Amino acid sequence: MPIADPVPATSGDDERSQRIRTLEAENARLRRLVARVRATSRKWHSQSAHAADRIAAAHAHAEERELAAARRVASVGERLAEAESAAHLLQAEVDRLRKQLANEEQLARERQSAAEATRQMAASVSVERQRFRKLDQHFRILAGRYFRRHAPETWDEFDREIYGTYKSLRASTPTKNGRTRR
Repeated sequence: MPIADPVPATSGDDERSQRIRTLEAENARLRRLVARVRATSRKWHSQSAHAADRIAAAHAHAEERELAAARRVASVGERLAEAESAAHLLQAEVDRLRKQLANEEQLARERQSAAEATRQMAASVSVERQRFRKLDQHFRILAGRYFRRHAPETWDEFDREIYGTYKSLRASTPTKNGRTRR
């Protein structure tokens, strides 16, 4: 098909042509704006993606720190429980040792009172021993005098018992040098 004859130019064509040029210029300007908006949008999108990555990393780091803190708290709780258990054991040991100390102190007081009673008894025995020695000495002197004056043939049964006692006392009583008579 053949091309139709071109249409002759009219005065309205210049206006249209001018308007087309204006629209093309406006279209180019809008394309530049769209390109700039797209570039800005890509930039913002990239920045927002980086920000989202940083936020996700911050959240992950915060979770790690929370987990580490929870582990530390659990560890501290375990150590605290162990320390409290050890403290209870030590308190029980202290109570046991206090009771043992009280028993030992009671025994010491009893021993001290027994020692004091023994000292008092020893003092009283010493006094009694001195009295007995004096009695023994008087008895031996009197018995010695009596048995030297009376011959064994004149002794009755009672005299023989007294003489036996006299001999046994004389044999068991130490002399001044510490020996006993036989």
